[in-house]
Amino acid sequence: MVLRLIRRLLAAIPHRALPPAALDPARLVPQRALAPDPAWPRWYGTPDARDAAAQQRLRAFAAMTAPVLVTVLDGLKIWLEPGDELSRALLLSGTYEPETLLAIRALLPQGGVCLDAGAHCGMISLFAATCAGPHGRVLAFEPSPREFARLQANLAANNLPHLTAHQSAIAETEGTVTLRLAEPGHAGHNTIGTAFAYPEVRVAERVQVQATTLNAALAGLDRCDLIKMDIEGAELRALRGGEAALARLRPALILEVFDAALAGSGDTVAGLMAWLEAHGYQARDIDPATGHFDAPAHMAPGQSKNIVALPMG
Repeated sequence: MVLRLIRRLLAAIPHRALPPAALDPARLVPQRALAPDPAWPRWYGTPDARDAAAQQRLRAFAAMTAPVLVTVLDGLKIWLEPGDELSRALLLSGTYEPETLLAIRALLPQGGVCLDAGAHCGMISLFAATCAGPHGRVLAFEPSPREFARLQANLAANNLPHLTAHQSAIAETEGTVTLRLAEPGHAGHNTIGTAFAYPEVRVAERVQVQATTLNAALAGLDRCDLIKMDIEGAELRALRGGEAALARLRPALILEVFDAALAGSGDTVAGLMAWLEAHGYQARDIDPATGHFDAPAHMAPGQSKNIVALPMG
């Protein structure tokens, strides 16, 4: 009870009680090497700031009124945005989905090629570009005009000329699709499906965006080592539009899988898993304690997570 009261009192102290440097996100973001962190999800959604340092970073985030450029993960520069979930997680933890980043590092060699569908602000794309190195190539696809602007700003802040950004959705056919933009702060939920995965997320705007396919995006390439897709339920739609490219290039896949998100595109987890198996892919879980992906994927009802799918031949 005493500790709980102390925490409440600390949280109630107004920002002006601290000098400006004490609330500078660029100074507060933890500098850490990439490592497994099974408890990392505590920093997302409603963050669990248990210690004084985390509470101070949370207060710094709440005080932000303009974007702040910070450095994370051995040199990547990222603009933090006020009120944004991903930005808050980066400020609090100094990393982002570490088990997924570890899987990317294992699957994407120096000189390799990666396609990032649903690049958002570019955190995953930037990290992939460091893995691929200057002789590799990363193609980042982001359809939202709002998030594409953030992606471009983050590209400009980093010297990674082998990373290129494309303002386009990845879908089953080329053309124009309706993108539901989530309210600011929940931009990671943007979807071309008919609804958000979480009913509490509200639509800020509906915009018409260009869509391409994996077949078209990878046309002319003789190599693709990895495709990462976090496209809020349109993963199976994208796979259907990439059947020829996947058969030709046989890249590894990292996919976000969530039944509530897939339902917005009329798909299911079972249907996605069946498609992968029918096309010669083995789905595996990413172990949050190690970043390894040795065990077959198992999806519990209502579970949301990233999986690895490896070509079997």
